[in-house]
Amino acid sequence: MSAPHDASPSAARSLLFVGGGVFGSSCALAALEAGYSDVTILERSTDGRLAPDAASNDLNKAVRSDYSDPCMHHLASMALDEWNHNPLYSPHFSNTGVVVSCNTTDPQSKAASFVSKGFDVAKRSGQQVRWLHTTQDVVDVVGTRRRQGDFAKRPIGYHNPSGGWANSGAAVNAVLDRVRCLGGKVIGAAEVVKIEWCTDAGASGHLVAKGVVTSSGASYAADEIVLCPGAWLDALMEQTLPERLGPRPRVPATAQTVALIRVPPSVKAVYRGAPVMVDASSGFYCFEPNDEGVFKMATHSSGYLHRRPDGGGAGGQDEGCSVPLDQRGCWDLPSHLVRDEGRYGRAIPREAVQTLRRELARFWPELAALPFTATRLCWYGDALSGTWLMDRVPGVSNLSVLGGDGGHLFKFLPVIGKVALECLGLRPARTRAAASRRGVLDSLPLALEQRREYLRGWTWAYHVWADANFDPQRFDPFREVATRQLDSVQEATPQDLLPHSKGPAAARL
Repeated sequence: MSAPHDASPSAARSLLFVGGGVFGSSCALAALEAGYSDVTILERSTDGRLAPDAASNDLNKAVRSDYSDPCMHHLASMALDEWNHNPLYSPHFSNTGVVVSCNTTDPQSKAASFVSKGFDVAKRSGQQVRWLHTTQDVVDVVGTRRRQGDFAKRPIGYHNPSGGWANSGAAVNAVLDRVRCLGGKVIGAAEVVKIEWCTDAGASGHLVAKGVVTSSGASYAADEIVLCPGAWLDALMEQTLPERLGPRPRVPATAQTVALIRVPPSVKAVYRGAPVMVDASSGFYCFEPNDEGVFKMATHSSGYLHRRPDGGGAGGQDEGCSVPLDQRGCWDLPSHLVRDEGRYGRAIPREAVQTLRRELARFWPELAALPFTATRLCWYGDALSGTWLMDRVPGVSNLSVLGGDGGHLFKFLPVIGKVALECLGLRPARTRAAASRRGVLDSLPLALEQRREYLRGWTWAYHVWADANFDPQRFDPFREVATRQLDSVQEATPQDLLPHSKGPAAARL
C-alpha cells in the first residue's frame, strides 16, 4: 500500500468480503454507495446477521473522538458527527458524555499522559471539555443522586460531553440491512476454510485468489477478495496463505473481559444518563444501564490468549495460533455464560471478576454491591504494533486483509469502510470528476509526505517489520503484550459473581 489514496481506479467488478463485522459491513456499504453493484459478504453466523460471538455484537461500545493522534482524532470526529446526525447510525447512539480518568498524577505515567493529551485535544477542537479538580466537579457532572466512590474524592481526569456509547450489535446489523437494501448479498452459514489459487499468466507471476471455499464445501469467487473476519483473521491467514508469500503480520486473538449487572428499576432510574466512565490506569470502563436495565462494565487490558494446539496451517509459522473460543451464545439468558460448557465454559477468569468489582467500586459503589448477572470473553484481533492492518497481500494480485482493531475500531463504523477502500485501492472512479474528488485519506491533517509515512503504519510490510522489532512503548496505555493463556488461570464460578458481602442494594434484588 504505497500511497494508497493515489492508487489507480480499480477495475474490479465484484467484491467479496469474508466477515460481516465492522470492517466487512462498513466496506460493503461504502462500496455499494460508491457505485459497485456486485458486492457479497460471507458471514459464518447461520442467519447472515452479525455473529453472536463477534466483538461488535455487544450491548454497547464507547464512542469518543479525543485521541491525541491527530489522524485518529480527525477520523473519530468524522465518525462522531455521523453518529449524531446520520439516520442510519443516530438511533443507536446515546450522547451521555465520557469521563476519562486515571489514578496517578505522575507525568511519566502512560495513563496520566493519555488523560492529559486527551484533554488538550478535546479543548483545542472546541469541545466543552472540563477538568475535574474536586469532588464538587465530579458531582456537577454525574449528579447528586448517584453515590460516589473513591474516584470522586481524588479525581484525576476530565469530562467531555461530546461522546457516549452506541448499541454496537444493533448498529452493525443496521449496516448489514442497508447493504441488503442496496442490492448487496449477505450469505450466512459461510465459514471460509480455504482459498483456491492459480498463478497469474502475466509477467508478474503473482498468485491469484480464484475464490474461497466454506466449511460446507460451497465456493464463491470475485474479482477482489477481502479477508476481514475480526478476531479470526490470524487463524484464517495461517490456515489459507501459502508459505511462498513469506512472513505475514501477526494479529493474535486476544480475550478481554466483560460483565453485566441486571439492576432493579429503581436503580436503573438513578444511573440512566450517567456518562461513560473510563480509567486509563486499569483499562476499566462502564456505561449507563440500557433500556432493559442491564449495566455493562469491561476492562481493556493485556487480555488472554487461547492457543490452538495444532498450530500448523498452510503457512506453518505458528506453533499455536491464538484463536477465539467457540462461544456462540448471546446475552439473551442471564445465566447462559456461566454454565459448565467445556473447559473454560463461557465465564471470564476469576481474577477478572475481582478486578471488575474492585474498579466498579471506585466509581459506583452501590452497583459494586450487586451480583454480576453474566460474563463474557470479548475477542479482539490485536496487532502487536497497535495499529490497523489495511493492505493488499503482497504476491497476490487480488487479495486484501483488514484487521488489527485492538479494541479501537467500532466507533469508526460510519467512516472506516471508505477509509479501507481507499487504502486497498478499491475506490471506484468512473469519471474524471469522480477521479479528482478528494477522499477521506486526503483530508487527514498532514502534509502529503507525512500522510504517506503515517499510512505506512497500516501496511502489511510495516506490520511484519513491527512484529520482528517489537517495542512495547508503542502500545497504548491501556495494555501491554498479551502473554497469559486462558488455561493458566482459574475460571469464575457462579458463586464468584456474587458480592462478597450483601449490602442493602443487593438485598433489593
